[in-house]
Amino acid sequence: MKKSMVLSVLGSVLVLTACGNNNNDEEASGAQTNNNEANNSEASAEGTNNGEEINLRLTTGLSPSDANTAAFTHPWMEMVEERTDGQVTFDAFFSQELVPMGEEIPALNDGTVDVAAPILPTYEPARYPLSDVVLLPLESSDAQISAMAFAELIKSEEELQDGQTFTEMEYGTHGMKALPVQPVPEYTIGVIDHEFSDVESLQNLQLRTSGRAHEILVDQLGSSSVSMPFSEEFEAMSRGAIEGTVRAISDYEPYGFDEMITNALEGVSLGHFPFVWLMSEERWNELPADVQEVMEDAAYELAESTTKLEAMEAAYENAEEQGIEFTDVADMEPEAQEHIEQAVLNTWEIWIEAKEEEGLPGKEAAILWRDLIIEQGGTVHESIMELE
Repeated sequence: MKKSMVLSVLGSVLVLTACGNNNNDEEASGAQTNNNEANNSEASAEGTNNGEEINLRLTTGLSPSDANTAAFTHPWMEMVEERTDGQVTFDAFFSQELVPMGEEIPALNDGTVDVAAPILPTYEPARYPLSDVVLLPLESSDAQISAMAFAELIKSEEELQDGQTFTEMEYGTHGMKALPVQPVPEYTIGVIDHEFSDVESLQNLQLRTSGRAHEILVDQLGSSSVSMPFSEEFEAMSRGAIEGTVRAISDYEPYGFDEMITNALEGVSLGHFPFVWLMSEERWNELPADVQEVMEDAAYELAESTTKLEAMEAAYENAEEQGIEFTDVADMEPEAQEHIEQAVLNTWEIWIEAKEEEGLPGKEAAILWRDLIIEQGGTVHESIMELE
């Protein structure tokens, strides 16, 4: 792949010098020049396609072998290159090789990179305060349901506050064009040398979490939340600093957790970790309209991909082969089931209240996400349905 370049704007400015008896002709010529300039400016804003090769630098903090890279980043680049007949090519940089996590927006704005695919918005709550709505706990969902719901969330035209949609509030305010990336499959609680049965078995655990919604949930269950980079999680678990983690089962084998975790909950979906594709609106608007269409279509088509769903099914099989036992919430004592549902409801209510105290449309965002999950086939507890 070649180095990154920006589309050139065709045409030049004709400078006229008025003199003698040619005034009328020159005025007419000047008017035509101004019209041409206006047309060129409009075409540049909308994106034109002169067949010029477009090379884009893409960054992701994830590794080339990460499940999300396999499910989205690689296939998305391949689809775009193929559907543009090679007009668009990519230089891809993985594992924070070029841009550290959290520095994507400055890098997109200064031209260090053209595309971030993906970013991890819940790691930057101050910049993306509503994105962890996707982490709110559910009764049931899966990778396919969450991916379709998240795609609908990104393109939703429902106004949440001051005439702005979810995407406009979260990403448009930073001058970014956003496209959906499939979220991580459903999260659950995995623990070491521990069994789930009653209310007490859900309490007094040190659990690593990756977002505010999970911090609230763990607290409401009666356990303690520990926040740390995912790169430190394995070591913390191996030396007993934490007793478990709130993670997707599909993360166990890649990060080595399947060597330590002995029991995990099933029959409940503790939300999904969101990913987002970003490009600066300025750079996006320089792209030809047909290239923009290809990029958008590829992203939304990948929301229908079964790659992560299949990976999750394989992860369950591998976990069972490794000796991990799964405790279905439905098999726990009735008081424990009620405790979990109450913790889930409390999580939604506390999350909503916290966002609204910040002046954000917490309830509107939560209800929109709830309804999109249900539309795609997921379920929430009855108490969540009563939120209005």
